[in-house]
Amino acid sequence: MTTINIQSVKALLLLQWQELKRDRGTLFLNFVFPLLFVAGLYLQTQMNPSFQFKFALVDGGPASTHFVQLLTNSPNVGVQPMTAEAAEAALKDGSIHAVLQMPAGDVLEHGQTLQVRTTPNFEELTHILLDAASARAIAPEQRLAYRVAVASHGTHSQIAYVYPGILAMALVQLGLFATAVPLLQARERGTLRFLLLTPARPLELLLSQVGLRVAVALVQIVFLLMAGQQLLGLTDVPWLGVAGAASLGVLLLVSLGYAIAGMAPSLQVGMSMVMIANFTLMFGGNIFWDPNSSKALLVVAHVVPLSYLSDLFRQLITGSKGLWSIGVDVAAIVAWSLAAIAIATRTLRFDTQDRGSRAVPQGA
Repeated sequence: MTTINIQSVKALLLLQWQELKRDRGTLFLNFVFPLLFVAGLYLQTQMNPSFQFKFALVDGGPASTHFVQLLTNSPNVGVQPMTAEAAEAALKDGSIHAVLQMPAGDVLEHGQTLQVRTTPNFEELTHILLDAASARAIAPEQRLAYRVAVASHGTHSQIAYVYPGILAMALVQLGLFATAVPLLQARERGTLRFLLLTPARPLELLLSQVGLRVAVALVQIVFLLMAGQQLLGLTDVPWLGVAGAASLGVLLLVSLGYAIAGMAPSLQVGMSMVMIANFTLMFGGNIFWDPNSSKALLVVAHVVPLSYLSDLFRQLITGSKGLWSIGVDVAAIVAWSLAAIAIATRTLRFDTQDRGSRAVPQGA
């Protein structure tokens, strides 16, 4: 029975961490690169000159006409009549930004309170627009007090779709540039062969490499979720569910990294395979574009393993309906992971000459 030396695993973990800290390019791709996308989403929402703030008007009648006119005098503000149910659904999916619930009665009376619901990332702007509308009223009786309630769901619709995909994209960088590339480089330098000459067992080496990447992945996800809360108004994060999805993502993408490192006959070929895989996963992995918008994208989404991880994150974080059920997402991720593990165990080598030495016997 194979025993595992915990001290050996710790020493190898420390060695792996020292190598990772020295690789600034990998650190950038794993931590800074995904955060730049989150910051870009925030800036796009806040600074887009064509952005229109949309109010949903519930129970609007003749009495609300004057107030709506005052409100829409602000630039880039629109008001759309809706039922209460439709307004709540629109607030949740991000197609409107605030809901106005007008007071009962045919005539607005001084002292009545306007009920407003909005999302965390648009709360401040809602206050500004309502204050501006009230200030335009000449007569005191035309002014309405208002009370803003903040919903626990909803972000801008583009953010709601893209942000969960950024979590999956961060794990792509971990699986390719922090797993496949270091393995290829270590094999090229002979580091892996040297480690096999030490008392450390291959299983201990594997545990140290996978353990470090799991730790890095958890730090990545925590940073990105905290950024989402601060910049995008993300609330009620199901931390346990997201942690489980992230664990499945690590299993999937680290396995793919090992499979690529195993199949590549050299560092040069391996780097080309990594770049091709990165492009395929980034642009076909259900991150930036909704596959339902195109039959071609939908076909690609079915065959790219990252699509299932992006879909799983999206359902857990936004509560929206995904391309597939959560059960299908989990099953697909596990199946792809097992396939990648099977490839890695058959192809992974510890030296660039292993394959050649097996193919050509000595003295032939």
